[in-house]
Amino acid sequence: MARICGRESSASRVIAAALTFVAVVGSVRFVAAADAAAASSPSDARLALLVGVQEYPKLGPAKQLDGSGNDVQAMKTLLVERFRFQPGDIVTLINRDATSERIRRELAGLAERVHALAGDGKPVRVVFHFSGHGSQMPDQPEGHPDCDEEDGLDETLVPYDAEQQGGDQDIRDDELNRFVDRIGSAADSRAWIVLDCCHSGTGVRGATKIRKLDRAVAPAVAVSGDRRRIVRKRLPENAVFLSACRANEVEPEYRDGNASHGLLTRFLTKLLSQETSLSSLSYDILCRSIASRYQQEAVLQAPTPQLEGTQATVRSPVLAADGQLDRKPYWRAESAGNDRGRVKLVAGNLHGVTAGSLYELYESPDEIAWSRAAEMDSRKQSLAWVQIEQVHPATADATVFRWADADHSQTVPGVLPPSFRQGYAVERFHQHGDFSMRVRVVKALGPDRDGPPLSPGAAGVPEPVQKGLESARRPDESEWLRWVAGDAPCDVVVRFDGSYAAIVPATGVASVSRQPDKTRGAVPASLRGGWGPLDLRVPSESASQLADYLRRIARARNLIRVAATQSTPLWHAAPRRDRELEHAAERRSTLVDLQLVAVELNNKQEITSTRPWPSDPDQPPVMHEGDLFALQATNRDPSGKPVYVTVLVVDPDMEIQAVLPAQEGEDLVDEQRLDPGADRISDPYQCTAPPGRHYAILLATPQFNEFYRLAQPRLPKARSTDAGPGIDELFLEQMYFQTRGSRRTRPQKLYDDSWSSAMLQWEAEP
Repeated sequence: MARICGRESSASRVIAAALTFVAVVGSVRFVAAADAAAASSPSDARLALLVGVQEYPKLGPAKQLDGSGNDVQAMKTLLVERFRFQPGDIVTLINRDATSERIRRELAGLAERVHALAGDGKPVRVVFHFSGHGSQMPDQPEGHPDCDEEDGLDETLVPYDAEQQGGDQDIRDDELNRFVDRIGSAADSRAWIVLDCCHSGTGVRGATKIRKLDRAVAPAVAVSGDRRRIVRKRLPENAVFLSACRANEVEPEYRDGNASHGLLTRFLTKLLSQETSLSSLSYDILCRSIASRYQQEAVLQAPTPQLEGTQATVRSPVLAADGQLDRKPYWRAESAGNDRGRVKLVAGNLHGVTAGSLYELYESPDEIAWSRAAEMDSRKQSLAWVQIEQVHPATADATVFRWADADHSQTVPGVLPPSFRQGYAVERFHQHGDFSMRVRVVKALGPDRDGPPLSPGAAGVPEPVQKGLESARRPDESEWLRWVAGDAPCDVVVRFDGSYAAIVPATGVASVSRQPDKTRGAVPASLRGGWGPLDLRVPSESASQLADYLRRIARARNLIRVAATQSTPLWHAAPRRDRELEHAAERRSTLVDLQLVAVELNNKQEITSTRPWPSDPDQPPVMHEGDLFALQATNRDPSGKPVYVTVLVVDPDMEIQAVLPAQEGEDLVDEQRLDPGADRISDPYQCTAPPGRHYAILLATPQFNEFYRLAQPRLPKARSTDAGPGIDELFLEQMYFQTRGSRRTRPQKLYDDSWSSAMLQWEAEP
């Protein structure tokens, strides 16, 4: 589905452990993502030029800054510790080293090195960061190839030896544009430009300050009446530009403790340092999160960070971060009253917390040890260890213990300090419970026939399939994914045919697209409609993709399973009758309805009217491509208390999209709050591909929640020359908790006063 309003839907961050379950079997061992990252070298080259100027000897006392040097050090630390840059590949120019001549020389040398590495077939990631004064100077005259500013002013960076702001020593945006073009012309290279200075809103590109049309449709030369004739420039497709503010804004310095920083750099480095799932953090989400964090930290009159790049590029992970850079999330933990032997974790099974899991408790996030070396640091000693005993959807109860030996094989009861009120827990051992997903591997013998199930290591199993299934479960994990053989029950099937493979649900496909598939290619008809295709001729890539796809499927299916424990599985979740409300109120204290509504829009894409979506009590509503709709949440809680709601939509291709709140960020309390009797409607959406069953899940809690972080992108679909069905029905029996033995024949509701949910479904048809 596609959002109609101006806010663009995107795949947002996914908590690494949320609804995909990680653990170890046997004795506990300390697991640190930082160690794993350090143990393996990145496959690409990573280069950086960091420039910080706070001393301007020729500009007078009023022009001096305080935090530019701190910015450079913070960026260098971030790149080395979180993004695996080698210190020797980072050039830093601070104050007297950051002259105009030196900056230009280092930019040219960096571009030459990128081309040399690219010539050797090595992908290159480049970061250029500038912290200091920005300024403006007259643009080049008409007819000059660098005449590119509609307002007649070039944006500039002010070096150490500047004699005046906007003087001849300044680095023009035209020069940065040529640098980025030079980087972009190298094969498989990407550049990230970060400018923490004033008047940098149109740096690098030299085009209009507020882009309203896609760059691809902008004319190469624009002529309009008496206006200046300019040459429009476009940012290369493999470059991302992040600036501190709009061209008409100023960038303040920010005081953090005893140190000063540029506002953009401080919050950028904080967010990237604290982010646990870097592989799921894109440039656009980072930019929005920075702006949101400004509000959280009460930065008055904060500027607006600007992000530019192609849609595909800004939605890619920051600096091509992969799963090796992810680290386990931490959660807030609160005291359990006077019982010093227990704590309450402010995270539950919707966040991936499971009974039996072990967490290490710290006084603050800054003290969390992410490596064994840090664990030995006396300044990073934990308060205690805790074991999860009982898990609720939004919280979990845990007991405190300590290790009796250095091998972490024996435990004894522990107690927290008398002063403990709140801490932060990081997962060290994860227990799955009953959330494992069973996989069967088969070879297609034709469009409608498979061979017998293949066991692990059996002859005939393609190497990428074998490795993908083995690597899906990481060293610190228990069997969240189980490869079953024979006629054992399974949840998904990995089917391969020739040089390709795809994943399909074990229950098959419940509906068929009526629209013929016009895509041509070599993918066998036996795999059409499956998630993929996986090209087995590229072993390492297809193995990694298989592991990633299985994790996404697990997240989506488990989200539905967990939510279903608290919701009535209605087709459309229309408002219930008073008698039903009273009956439900006896079982839980929070009750919120979710309704699918048809909408009409004005020419500003605003909702002007709504009506309940036509429905049949015996089947889900049917929606056709192009239909306009929205989701409406209503607080019908008879207790008269406000609730905080998140609405997620799971589509047939496992995409989890947050529709309420309508944006991502840190300060969304007002967007989530729903007072008694009040309703909140989502942005309008248009029904688009993929066809099939969609699920809308409403999660309501008495306090602010962060369930919007469970969003994830959809899986690609295998295509062939024939018309094929879509993956459109999540397996109904997997929406509810199951034992390790036989399947439950009826849903088991597990009501919990701490939360509630509603679920509705609809069919999308071409």
